[in-house]
Amino acid sequence: MPSSSLSWILEPSPPPAPPPNPAEENYVSVPPQLTGYVLVPPRVGGANSRFTLTPNVVISSQSAFDSAYPSDESAARSEYMVQVLQDGSVATGPNGALALPDATFAWTKNEGIVQDGLQVPFQRFDYSGQDQRFVLLRGAPREFVGTMVADANTNRFVVKAVPQIEDLMNFRARISIVPVGSTGSGSDITVSLVDTFGSPPFGTVEMNAAGELNWDPASITGNLGRPIYFQRQAFYTASETDGSIGSLSQNLWLNPLPSTGQLPAIRIGERAYLTAIQRAQDAAFSTNPASGTVEWSLLTGRLKFNSSDIAALGGQTVYYDGVFLGTFQVPATNVGLAQGTPCGTLATLPSESSDVYFRIPSVTGVVPGAQFAETVFVDSFDATGKQGQLSAAYGRRPH
Repeated sequence: MPSSSLSWILEPSPPPAPPPNPAEENYVSVPPQLTGYVLVPPRVGGANSRFTLTPNVVISSQSAFDSAYPSDESAARSEYMVQVLQDGSVATGPNGALALPDATFAWTKNEGIVQDGLQVPFQRFDYSGQDQRFVLLRGAPREFVGTMVADANTNRFVVKAVPQIEDLMNFRARISIVPVGSTGSGSDITVSLVDTFGSPPFGTVEMNAAGELNWDPASITGNLGRPIYFQRQAFYTASETDGSIGSLSQNLWLNPLPSTGQLPAIRIGERAYLTAIQRAQDAAFSTNPASGTVEWSLLTGRLKFNSSDIAALGGQTVYYDGVFLGTFQVPATNVGLAQGTPCGTLATLPSESSDVYFRIPSVTGVVPGAQFAETVFVDSFDATGKQGQLSAAYGRRPH
């Protein structure tokens, strides 16, 4: 009987990493499950009372929590969502099945920004009652504001979604004016959030809390008859959009704009997410991006696709499903030979409350592999053990 090695799957932490390679054309964009693992648990209840909602949220130390997140909202909070991006191109699980380390996961977060002592939330995902799971908040086509007219500071243009976060450098909003007949991204107009209108400098537009716009006079006279577009700060809810931003054969822009280092989730029809490649501006686009990739402009949000992909799929809809902040894979480490008793020593001791999985990787035609359904922590090993169970003793080795 050939020797088999035992792998220990470590708890993941989500470091930023390059997006995975694109999958085949008929690959589902978000795999719904990996056999043997619960990826979409029930929604976490909003209360801890055992008389109301399921107590899935537990504050182990109220004093520590209150210290980290005081009631005056002076400390911002974040919440994270992890989803499967690809379930793997190489299967290493039992009998050739896909296993947890084969998959690539993507993560994003909702965060709060403290302004004037109060937390202003910024959401990238939310719970979908229809889907019964947490989902990314989506994008939409850039919004047409209107055509520049001479009385724009009297009969004012109004945008629908006023930025709630004042930091427009990291939480971006863009207003652009495009020359008549142009297919380009247009010229950027600096947005200034104000309580009351004043006299904005050249190239700046003021926006008040109602979304009304106040232009500098030169921007009005120099752009008469030209279309104005707005790329908002906040993502859209499911009731506002399905994420479609147009046809692959059209010129397309991301709305909202991702920030630098983020990974926009862009797909053609129901295919896998394309590998998104950030470029500083439109002029930095390559001549022809590789098939299965899409380049996006950090400055304008414009997209550029591979010419062969356009020729093959040109009539299909492009979807902007939101943004990820990074990708990762669950790391695994080799413990030792499964035939040994004990079979190896863990270099890092997990906590007893952690999720730890052990398996014997499959080798085609040699070893079918095995996944241990249960891991138990013990003070001492049982002489015979239990089928399907792996025991680990602190200070000792897996058995």
